[in-house]
Amino acid sequence: MPKELTVADLVHTDKNKPESARLAALDHLNAVRSEADQVLQNLVDKLRSIFGTELCMVNLVLSDVQYFRAWSGDLPTVLAEARQDPRERSMCQYTVKIKIPFVVRDFLATEEFKDQHFFVNYGFRFYAGAPLITSEGHAIGDLCLLDTRPNELSEQQIRMLEAFAEAVVGRLELLGALGREHAAIEKEVQRSQDIANILQRITDAFFALDNQWRFIYLNSEAERILNRKKEQLLGKNLWEEFPESVDSTFYREYRKALAEQVIVGFEEYYPPLGVWVAVRAYPSEDGLSVYFRVISEAKHAKEELETRVHQQAAEAHLSQQALQSTDLSVFMDETALIVAENLGVEYSKVLELLPQDNVLLLRASVGWKEGLVGEATEGADMDSQGGYTLLSSKPVILEDTHKETRFNLSSLLHDHGIVSGMTVIIH
Repeated sequence: MPKELTVADLVHTDKNKPESARLAALDHLNAVRSEADQVLQNLVDKLRSIFGTELCMVNLVLSDVQYFRAWSGDLPTVLAEARQDPRERSMCQYTVKIKIPFVVRDFLATEEFKDQHFFVNYGFRFYAGAPLITSEGHAIGDLCLLDTRPNELSEQQIRMLEAFAEAVVGRLELLGALGREHAAIEKEVQRSQDIANILQRITDAFFALDNQWRFIYLNSEAERILNRKKEQLLGKNLWEEFPESVDSTFYREYRKALAEQVIVGFEEYYPPLGVWVAVRAYPSEDGLSVYFRVISEAKHAKEELETRVHQQAAEAHLSQQALQSTDLSVFMDETALIVAENLGVEYSKVLELLPQDNVLLLRASVGWKEGLVGEATEGADMDSQGGYTLLSSKPVILEDTHKETRFNLSSLLHDHGIVSGMTVIIH
């Protein structure tokens, strides 16, 4: 169990900590926002449901207040309306100081916290918080549980709380990165006085169309991204030269801009070129001016962060199921399903080693033919990928069954047309 520290311990822990750097990290993330975020809401709803507490909150510790970024449960009305409370009244200030999980089983039973503001004014007696640690190592707030009943958490529950806190930080960092990206684009637009200035100043791709959708100008970056020379496009119709764009987001947004004389901005994937682009289009009576740039790397980074959040939530869910489930078969079935969903694969399986027979038994699966679970086996040596993995004592990646020479392929793989896969050992 986590140690319950005294106020004196907490104050001592915070000596020589650069508060300015911590506040700078908060400012860099632009994390203090009033708009709701569905991912954060899902995380606090799920965590509160798992632990069965009355309240779960994402709190950001500012210089003089704690800001309520998201919560699940009945937050007192006065706090919900203000979305903040003085920092000196908070419990999260202590969690941020020590940068490790902090639990108070019962405020009333402690000399240090028997007069705690949330107990005296709102009746809360239990607090458990995990710090929100950024990738740069700054504690910017906490993910906490509150209840009017005394409670305590096991080591496994503490680890789960920390896992959810990491997922919250991942989401906040993603939102911050996206916000900075959009702010940079808007700032550039605001600084641009007219199309001539944009052409002179920006390094993005740019092309101009007349009101008949004919190209009248392209810069070199547009030529590079579109993989076409301007001599090939000048005077030609956009939709005839790029027919794949018809009925796409590009088609709809460009026509909207010209018809309604409004600036449009959007992000879209263009399959023929295999790139994501961020686009801004400026209409005039004479035509349309468009600038765009490739954002594929930023998109991939966003997808990776979202995948990380999703996988961490799945890991937390499996951890909780492992603690609560009394049926191992049901737990393994759910594990196989979650692995398949998170990795986006068609097939997933759990194999059990039967040492006496030197075989691996199929215990759970996703995608495999019916009737195989509990019946199908494969060799526990070089006759299968699973057996080779056990002998190797490390994860094994099968890139192409047609080129594999390290081990033999089991009938399971042959019968289902498997061409690639990965196996890891369950200890």
